[in-house]
Amino acid sequence: MISKKAHHRSLSTIEPPQFLSTKEVFISPRVSLAGFPSQGFSSPPTSPRNNKRIIISKSFPSTAFNKLNFLIDKSKAGKFIPQCKLPTIITQKIDECVDVASLVNLVETYEIYFIENIKEIDLTKPRMVFWRMEETHRNLFTKLFDGIKTNSIVSSVLIRFLVEKYDQQSEQNIITDFLNKIILNKDEIFSSNGDPVYRSDGNILAASSEVLIDLMFDINDSQSIFDIMLYSNALVMKPYEYVLKLKKKHLELKEVIEKESLELVRTKIEKAILLLVEINKLDDETKELIQEIFSDKIYSEEFTEKLQTCLYPKIEVFSLPQYKRTVNDSTNQRRRRNTISSRNGLPVNIQYKYENIRFKSIKRRSEEILAPTVKRIYEELIIPRKKRSDPNQILALEVINTDNICDLGVDILTQQFIFRDIKILQLISIQEVMLADKAPSIQQAIETLVIIEKLILQLIVDKSTFKLFIKIAMKCCELGDFNIGFIMYSCVVQISVKNPSFLNELKKSKLIFERLQELFSISKNHQSYREEFEKREPAYRIPILTIWIHDMLSSLEEETKIEYRFNVRKLKNVSLCIKTMIELKTIKIAVDCIYPVQDFLCQFS
Repeated sequence: MISKKAHHRSLSTIEPPQFLSTKEVFISPRVSLAGFPSQGFSSPPTSPRNNKRIIISKSFPSTAFNKLNFLIDKSKAGKFIPQCKLPTIITQKIDECVDVASLVNLVETYEIYFIENIKEIDLTKPRMVFWRMEETHRNLFTKLFDGIKTNSIVSSVLIRFLVEKYDQQSEQNIITDFLNKIILNKDEIFSSNGDPVYRSDGNILAASSEVLIDLMFDINDSQSIFDIMLYSNALVMKPYEYVLKLKKKHLELKEVIEKESLELVRTKIEKAILLLVEINKLDDETKELIQEIFSDKIYSEEFTEKLQTCLYPKIEVFSLPQYKRTVNDSTNQRRRRNTISSRNGLPVNIQYKYENIRFKSIKRRSEEILAPTVKRIYEELIIPRKKRSDPNQILALEVINTDNICDLGVDILTQQFIFRDIKILQLISIQEVMLADKAPSIQQAIETLVIIEKLILQLIVDKSTFKLFIKIAMKCCELGDFNIGFIMYSCVVQISVKNPSFLNELKKSKLIFERLQELFSISKNHQSYREEFEKREPAYRIPILTIWIHDMLSSLEEETKIEYRFNVRKLKNVSLCIKTMIELKTIKIAVDCIYPVQDFLCQFS
């Protein structure tokens, strides 16, 4: 038996509903089917169960609700918004509609809303509002709008279901004005060609510099043009012009938007200027302009201080590096007993934690120079070989070489190789990243890593060291350093080609090797590595440098402009590469520095 509400809706195809004057319609709960997950939905929402689900059956005709019941996961129900893709069953019904009246009935029956909030409607940019609709909603909206002149009920339905959340009394005029603008400029608004140029999925393909600057401060921009322009603005305009446009935009918005929104704009401009100074090598004229414009009191004191420091950094006098001392260490104490607890899953038990042994006393240094034979006797005769395999005994000697470094074990070597890799990559200059492989600092990093690779190849001499570096490579990847992990994996592969028996005789380590093979597989443009890299937090991941260079070169080779407008895809890819390199400066992977080991690795630089 059909409910009264369903019967009322069935009559709506014959007589337009008086929803503008009927208070009851607006009080009733609005449930949008736009949010129902499709059959291919892989990660359902985890928010608490929504009370709307309790009354959802009252909002549907009984027959239609029974057909859609299988789409509702009652145990994982949550809040859905009109920007979600329409379920397959709804899109099929849309395709089956033969006229505008059946489309109207479909929208009323399933209460399909096109925009979630009234704040998303900008009357100065109706074309952007239209193209920001989810694709299936936008297609339905287009079909409905085609019949707005032939069927009087279409306009009333669009007014009712265009926006899900709005004040019916004070904000309804915004909806009618928006629809009127579309009526007057339908062909221009519905066309994907324009400024910006849109793809069928609603993403921006190309845009002019003026539109890109506007989108940087658009609160409804879901494509993060602001983040894209932060890092790739050098491809769009010169720094001097960029600074002028940012200031001009700030002055324009100051007069038209609310105080809270203006604060957000100010924060964005401060971030944009600081990154501009960090990434680009600026001439004196641009520096003076920035200093003149952004010393205004409207900007925060913290910003002006950072800006002053970045524009005119202090020249540091060269001095020898000073390493941290603990509270209990005296001036003359070079080492102390200490047990380092496990960090990041790496239990490390070291009895001696060294300070900087490179700065030894003149007397001790002279002893090392004049009496190398005594030291060799001390190592080979006084301490038996079986005891020197203990990491603590090796570190006690204060001498690390190719003969004993592998005896330090997986945990210690993992930390020390990661520590060295971080130091190498952090020397890359951010102002040179746009040069990719031609940047001097990047070339230096590559040369150092090649030497490290040769060292690892030299250390893998037998089956035990072969297994050792398989385990170290996996540990490095687990901690987030894919760069040194990939270098070790490539060394293991090279050794396995020369000595197939090393690989064939693996047992437990073979599973680890297969996991590394899968992770670093080149299929689908290193898809496995890219997926794993994206799962990690930015502060806990280190990219493979060679793949980063390949991505940067591929991005730079794309056309900068598409029909006199800037290629947004290129800007996005370049910005991601630059952002990844900047994130290396703030890596938080916790590893301890053992100075004898680092002194040994620094020899290969």
